[in-house]
Amino acid sequence: YGAICLGANGLLWYSHWSPEDPAWTLSKSAMWPHVAQTVGELAKLTPVLLSVETPGTVAFAPEQPQLLSRTYRHEGADYLLLVNWHSYPVTKVVTFPQGGKSAAQEVLGDVQHELTDDRLILTLQPLGVGMYRIQ
Repeated sequence: YGAICLGANGLLWYSHWSPEDPAWTLSKSAMWPHVAQTVGELAKLTPVLLSVETPGTVAFAPEQPQLLSRTYRHEGADYLLLVNWHSYPVTKVVTFPQGGKSAAQEVLGDVQHELTDDRLILTLQPLGVGMYRIQ
């Protein structure tokens, strides 16, 4: 998700054959459940991730530490993708310069949040990911 926030339009998983373990395959590895989960999430989010990007639709306070983020406009709503790439929780106040936002629905992740007075207050856990549909 960090790669998507930084501009990637797709993700590729690469694994190679090893002479030490010629029977190794991704589908039998400990990583497979995580890869399968991420692919399933991305499949559901594809219409949003391929929609119009809308930089500047949100502002963050405080500025540091930074989160990775990307915003989209899809079917009349704004979507905010966030990644905490730090090894500690990060709390942010997200504001909407255009105003008029009254509802935030979590689409992805398990992020503590509260929407009040056109502000979204949220805490992302270490390496946490969240996506919100904001109207």
